[in-house]
Parts: sequence; structure tokens; C-alpha cells
Amino acid sequence: MQLTKILLLAGTALAPAALADCFKSGPEGINRSWAMDQLKTVCNTYMLGSYEKGQQRHACLTDTNQISQWFFTIKLRDDRNFRVMNEEECLSGLGKEITGCDLGGHSKYDNWEYTSDPNRGACADIAFVGKRDVEPAPVPVLFGGPISPAIKGRRPAPVEE
Repeated sequence: MQLTKILLLAGTALAPAALADCFKSGPEGINRSWAMDQLKTVCNTYMLGSYEKGQQRHACLTDTNQISQWFFTIKLRDDRNFRVMNEEECLSGLGKEITGCDLGGHSKYDNWEYTSDPNRGACADIAFVGKRDVEPAPVPVLFGGPISPAIKGRRPAPVEE
């Protein structure tokens, strides 16, 4: 019994300070390996660079078959005025939610908050959703599907067929 306590305490001490939460519901059968293959481009295109206190960045990636999407968010939690997100932190933080959680997940660390959230359907330009009287903004196409940075604090709605 004492050995169990020692091992549990040692494992806890070595783990980084994080509050992890795997999503308990969502679409099953989402292609997680495809999302991991695209993650470096998502990080380098949308997530790297300086963040101000409380700032968050979003990206949405639709798979090549337009069947599913991954919505990614990184938020600066640090009390300092700014911090720089580098590729290694981005890949590690978002990647843990893809590979460690079957339905995606959300983690809070001392400095950063990460979300990798898979859904059915293609990414939508949420600036246009519900505004039928204006033309939609152009959405960049990459990997055979659109990647659209979302408006701060909102997530894209799946496109229904």
C-alpha cells in the first residue's frame, strides 16, 4: 500500500500542471491520424506568434472528403501582457487532444489553453452564417477543404447537407 502511494505521488509530481478534459460526446470514427498529419500546417499558418493577455486564435480544418471538421483553439492564460506560441508548444498542446481523446478535448496549462474539437460536416464561414443579404467572405482552401479562422469567441456551425 505504501509503495502504491509513493508511485502515485511521484507520478503526480512529474506531470505538468494541467486540467485536461476529454469530450464525452461527439462524432465517432473521425480520422484522428489525418488531423495529426495536418496539425503542423495549422500551427504554422494560424497559431504561432505573439499573443496578448487573454487572446485566443482559432482555425477550422475540413477533411478532404468534406465529411468532418476539426476546430482548434489556443488561448493565452498567462498573467503577463504577452507570450509567444512556438511550433513545439502548439503541436504538443493541440496534438494531445487529438491523440489522447477519442472525441477531442480541452486542456488548461499554466500558460496556455488548447482545444481540438472534431465535428461532422465542413467548416462554415461563421461571419456569413445567417446573413443571407451579403456575399460570403472568401475562404482559403487547403488540403481539399476550407480552413477558416473563426471570429473570436465563436465556433463554426457544421454545414448540413
